[in-house]
Amino acid sequence: MGLDLRVYIDKYCGTMNEYFLGTESLSFYRDYDLFDKIREFNSKLITEEKIKFSEYSDTGLFERSDDPYGGPLTFVKAGQFSKISYTKNSWNNAVLQFLKLLPSETIVILYWY
Repeated sequence: MGLDLRVYIDKYCGTMNEYFLGTESLSFYRDYDLFDKIREFNSKLITEEKIKFSEYSDTGLFERSDDPYGGPLTFVKAGQFSKISYTKNSWNNAVLQFLKLLPSETIVILYWY
C-alpha cells in the first residue's frame, strides 16, 4: 500500500462560481520523485478560497474538504506543472502534458489517496 495522486481539473477554467464538481480527473502512476516535485508547488487549501468540492461515488454525490487520510484538500494552478519537464513513466508524461496545455490559471485539486 502506498500513496497515490489523482488530480481534478476545473474544466471551466475558473469561470464558474465557488462550486467545483469533480467529474474531470486523471490519476498519476505512483512515482514518489514526481510526487515530491508536486508537493513543492505553491498549493492552497480549498477552504481558503471557499471552493466547495463535490464528487460522485458509489453512494451518490457528496461534498468533501479532506482526503481519505484526513488531510485537507489543496489545489494548485495548472501553470505550475510546467516546472516539471519529464518523468520516467510515459503515462505520467501524458498527464503532465495535458495539464501543461490547460490555461495557466486553471484550478487543479490534488487528491492524495
